[in-house]
Amino acid sequence: MRASDQERSISLRTERVRVGYGKEDIVKDLSLEVRNGTFTVLAGPNGCGKSTLLKALSGVLPTSGGAIFLDERPIKSLSVKAIARRIGILAQSPSNPEGLTVEDLVKQGRYPHRGLFSHWKKADSEACEEALELTGLRHLASRSLASLSGGQRQRAWIAMTLAQKTDILLLDEPTTFLDIAHQVEVLGLLRNLVDSRGATIVAVLHDINQAAQYADRVVLMKDGQIQSEGATQSVINAGSMRSVFGVEAQVIANPLDGTPLMLLEGRHG
Repeated sequence: MRASDQERSISLRTERVRVGYGKEDIVKDLSLEVRNGTFTVLAGPNGCGKSTLLKALSGVLPTSGGAIFLDERPIKSLSVKAIARRIGILAQSPSNPEGLTVEDLVKQGRYPHRGLFSHWKKADSEACEEALELTGLRHLASRSLASLSGGQRQRAWIAMTLAQKTDILLLDEPTTFLDIAHQVEVLGLLRNLVDSRGATIVAVLHDINQAAQYADRVVLMKDGQIQSEGATQSVINAGSMRSVFGVEAQVIANPLDGTPLMLLEGRHG
């Protein structure tokens, strides 16, 4: 485990929270603690409630029961802007506004820090420039989003989230549409934000081996509830892969860094 997170304060916390759409709860009586300066991955089968939980943590989706706390304050008591100054969220497959350039999109990340009639400030420009540099998009700043590849557009959305300059980042499948090189680049960037800047990150990932390599903690979900959570070494094992995903696997130590490495057993036609 890369961080002794038990010694860290709690930034986000849920108490028996229930969240859903209409009358149907997708997340059911779920309690979770996210500690400052850690990288947590939510993983589990499609439809298990990962994205729904992420939306609730950001205040975007209201709860139908239980409570969510940001720095021990009920998130329901905070304004949209107050939440946005602390939490940046990247939704799954965001829609691209027509005619917007990469730079225009990244600038939208500064919204929580600006008043209705406030002027663009040096801090706003610096935040946008840093976000473009971190995501390798400086040379594409003037390009329209429509002209970019899927991977480039995904990095543009990540840059907008970084420009928000929040301590907490909630990312729903941030490596979607990215080739393997850019997946590694983005995950390395997120890991570096945690290690060098003390960022708190919660991300939905489907690749268990990537979660093992880059995260401090993994939360395995199934049917709207947590099945297992903790340090990657304690959570990623053959038993949890069978019970959560229904697959037979061997989990060995990665020869490069000692993190858990899942190997699926055999071919199933």
